[in-house]
Amino acid sequence: MPTVIRRDNIDFRDQTVYMAGHAYVNCTFDHCTIVVREATGVLENCKFTNCVWHVDAFFTDRDRLTHLVNSLIPLMAESLPSASGAATAVLRKS
Repeated sequence: MPTVIRRDNIDFRDQTVYMAGHAYVNCTFDHCTIVVREATGVLENCKFTNCVWHVDAFFTDRDRLTHLVNSLIPLMAESLPSASGAATAVLRKS
């Protein structure tokens, strides 16, 4: 049986956080890079604000892909800033 490290009521800010091997319960993630690999870990009552998601997944069947789409994609979408609020750069030719 794999070991899972439980983390309760922790505020993560400006950090790289790995999901695999961890259970995050009632945690907040603000401006973090969230790394998701094949073993996604556990997320329960967590809040994500302006996070960057790095997904490194290998799917061997549709069930795993469906699980990612149904459970993780909504969290990812809610945590990202809107395109209208994103910083932009204007390149000018000299």
